[in-house]
Amino acid sequence: MRLDMPHDGVALYYSSAAAHAGELGDSATFNSVVGAHENFVRLVEDCGLQWVYTTKKRVLEGDLEKRGIRLLVLPFHQALGDDEVAALRKFAEAGGTVLADLRPGVYSGHCRPVEKGPADALFGIERTGKGKAAKVEGDATVQFKGQALPISLRNNRADAEIKAAGAAVGGAVNGQPVFLVNAAGKGQAILLNFHVTQYIGEREMKKGKAQRDFFRPLTEALGIKPRLARTDGQGGELLRAETITWTKGNVTLYALYRDGGPESPAEVQLPEARHVFDLREGEKGLTQRARIALLRPGYAHFMAAYPYDPGQPVVTADSPTAAGGQVVTFTIRMPGVPENEQGVFSFETRLLDPKGEWVDVIPWSAQGAGGKAAVRVRFAHNDAPGKWTLAVREVTTGRKGTCEVTR
Repeated sequence: MRLDMPHDGVALYYSSAAAHAGELGDSATFNSVVGAHENFVRLVEDCGLQWVYTTKKRVLEGDLEKRGIRLLVLPFHQALGDDEVAALRKFAEAGGTVLADLRPGVYSGHCRPVEKGPADALFGIERTGKGKAAKVEGDATVQFKGQALPISLRNNRADAEIKAAGAAVGGAVNGQPVFLVNAAGKGQAILLNFHVTQYIGEREMKKGKAQRDFFRPLTEALGIKPRLARTDGQGGELLRAETITWTKGNVTLYALYRDGGPESPAEVQLPEARHVFDLREGEKGLTQRARIALLRPGYAHFMAAYPYDPGQPVVTADSPTAAGGQVVTFTIRMPGVPENEQGVFSFETRLLDPKGEWVDVIPWSAQGAGGKAAVRVRFAHNDAPGKWTLAVREVTTGRKGTCEVTR
């Protein structure tokens, strides 16, 4: 909780107006708001990217610029107000990319149908009608910033009543433009005239791979790559697994969360060699590649990575003895952690009586920056005489340390 959660520069845009617009008119013949969001999320995660959500309020307050977003995805976002489009244009002109699928801005921010909305100019299109769903099925390869992007559409829908009005048409299927790019300052707005709402059901089929083969080079062309490369342990794609990263200072935690499917091994490659600790499987040593023996669905698999060896927990007490009513302060430190480390370490703490039994009278954990923490224990007048032990386990490394005081 004390660490930061970075992202890979990808954000999905949500607004209640767009959610409501998905229930209006003939929207259902094109797409589903829920389906668009769910499938885009899984597509982004299966490409190994860590993403965030943003909202209208946040976008208008400059959230995209503050958080360093590079690609903003508008899943079936039919409702866009003038103020939103202005903010999106500003984002694109500064170097960002706005990516929409199917009919962005055909409704105002208050869900009123508009014939020529401000989003048309942003995406460089002209509408020749209210919108007509046309079946598209076929393949095309489009070029974008030096990358070849294969588009494979099966039983899909396009809006047959749009045409380019400034945007460059990268490709067409069944006579319908399916990939339009409109330059805006240092960035661009991209319109995908098709949907991705079949992805979840097809993710482990050739059809699903075709969608990843399109989306992955698209993000790479924008300079977006996963911070943690991962495979299925045999060099193939790792699917159904979300990557999450937390970091502060030199403390970095990774998690892989498998959302379904069978248990399987996995392998990850870090940007640089690090001292890696697998919280389920133990230490991996100084390495750039770490193998996970078993990634189970529904269980987050955590790893910690450090540019140094944190060392073994050293626990000391400010007094070797403890009288009744006395407070003894135990200091915990990881000797391998630099003094200026801002990252937080967490220690599981257990107080054991002379019989070796756990006495639940202190916090179960202690945290502190720089690999340091402290635990205060007040001994009761009727505590048993003998050796009392504070047992400590540093959570990310699994390493342990103890300290005794005599009562």
